[in-house]
Amino acid sequence: MNKRNKDLNLLVLDMQGIENRLREFECKYRLRSSEFYRLAKEDKIEQRLDLIEWLGLYEILQTRETEYRQLLQQQVEPVLAALNKMPLPV
Repeated sequence: MNKRNKDLNLLVLDMQGIENRLREFECKYRLRSSEFYRLAKEDKIEQRLDLIEWLGLYEILQTRETEYRQLLQQQVEPVLAALNKMPLPV
């Protein structure tokens, strides 16, 4: 397994762990994380330790998703370049 694949696999595992924790908050408070985040950014949510954790995890997930898209793009570009260089079938 090359470094990019390993990085991508570790990133996906990390994201899955964060998503599982976010689902726990969503079930507990019956509120989707994206909606909670919007409300928190509008200062409509009080600052409590568990809610700060929820907010932080959501922001970390957003960062990880950006990293995931960038790594995936790096892996896809060489494949697309090779495909585009292949001659068309006659």
